[in-house]
Amino acid sequence: MNPFISNNTQAIASPNNFPSPDALFQDRQKRTKIALEFKPYTETKRGIMTGVGQAIAYLNKSHASILVCSSKVEDFDIGDYLKKTFKKFIYGKLPIALFTYDGEKLE
Repeated sequence: MNPFISNNTQAIASPNNFPSPDALFQDRQKRTKIALEFKPYTETKRGIMTGVGQAIAYLNKSHASILVCSSKVEDFDIGDYLKKTFKKFIYGKLPIALFTYDGEKLE
């Protein structure tokens, strides 16, 4: 939980107009919306970097956003790269979270 999410958060329909997140959550109690961009483990480095831009663009319609991606892409530690990038440019400046996962399955 944080300023945008409480125990009352629920999934809602994502808008069909641009930009459209992969999932959208609403917290009725806090009156906030959180957009989620999911990148599968088969995504390329370029696709994941596009996801960073998508997460930023979702802030035009949401209070916060989340980028979810694999920690390794094309034999590259994209999770570590993104963590460093987020610490330098995003954390404390934009309400965007980064979630990474290992392998083909979310566990």
